[in-house]
Amino acid sequence: MQSKTIGMRELRHQLARIARAVEQGQSFLVTIHNKTAFRIVPPKKHERDRKIGKRLVDEFKPLQFKSGNKHLSQKIDEIVYYDRR
Repeated sequence: MQSKTIGMRELRHQLARIARAVEQGQSFLVTIHNKTAFRIVPPKKHERDRKIGKRLVDEFKPLQFKSGNKHLSQKIDEIVYYDRR
C-alpha cells in the first residue's frame, strides 16, 4: 500500500481517523511546510504478534499453580463449558 501524504495540521485534526487507517495497514508521509518530516507506518505483523504473545505469557506466569491433580484441567473445562456440551 502506498503512503499517503498529509500535513501536520491534518494529522493533528484527524488523529483518530489516521490511527484507525494505520491499524488497517495504511502508511502516511507527514509534511511540515511542504517538507517531509516523518513517516507513520504500521508495525510489522510478526513483531506485533510476538510482542503480544510474550506479554500474554508474562502476564499468565504468576497465575500458574500446581495442584498435583492430573485431571484438574478436565474438571475446569466441565465447569466452564457445562452448558456447551
